[in-house]
Amino acid sequence: YCGFDLEEKPHRVMCEALQSAEEDNDKPYSMLVVPRGFYKTSIVRAMIVWKFYRRLYFNDNPYHRIILASANLALSRMTVSAVANLMRYGGRAGRMNADYGSLWMNRTKDLPGSKVEDGINIAPRIARGEIPTAVEPSLFLGSLRRVSTGFHADECVVDDLSNRDNVRTPGQLQNTIDYWRLLHPILGSRDKDGNRPKITFCCTPWADNDVRGMILREEESKCAADPEYSSDWNVVVKPAEEDGELFWPTKYNH
Repeated sequence: YCGFDLEEKPHRVMCEALQSAEEDNDKPYSMLVVPRGFYKTSIVRAMIVWKFYRRLYFNDNPYHRIILASANLALSRMTVSAVANLMRYGGRAGRMNADYGSLWMNRTKDLPGSKVEDGINIAPRIARGEIPTAVEPSLFLGSLRRVSTGFHADECVVDDLSNRDNVRTPGQLQNTIDYWRLLHPILGSRDKDGNRPKITFCCTPWADNDVRGMILREEESKCAADPEYSSDWNVVVKPAEEDGELFWPTKYNH
């Protein structure tokens, strides 16, 4: 649908992790830590569109809101633009729009369009009308310098929160961790459908003590302290090669 030529290996394991978060309310968080160039960001961008369709078709909910968090505004805007193009044109040969209905609405004299400042409002939400508790756009972005706990969202997509620049010094690392902590009160305890809010964390390791590393160590510590602890995270951590086995054998040989 979205124009990607995915393969069973490596892409199935990433897609299954994202699907699992939708179906298992006890593990609503997903983390993808795979090498650069393995389509993880492309898959996550397509996932955003898929999640809006799921809320519409399964719950008749056009008011689902997703905050997109990245290291900087430029990266966040690239993702919003990519998602907007998927919605506007319906993916490969317009198949999404033909099969599931368009999520994009152009502005008319009588109705606002899907495009808003640094965000998107899906067409079914515009057609349905606003409700007081859904003031933020359907998809809206944040960055290290632009997020407020006054915002409200039902879900969070974190794409490359750490990069080469914001892991250079202890102060920059701490700022990124503080930003990560601020995302949780934005989500609250339940989304509009009564489920635990989802977090999708897509990343590349830049430092051992970046946000990714901190999350994984915290989960390990909790498991060590309490053998009955069940993590909220479904984590896919894969190098390009592990114990002689290739993660994407048709792209990278030994």
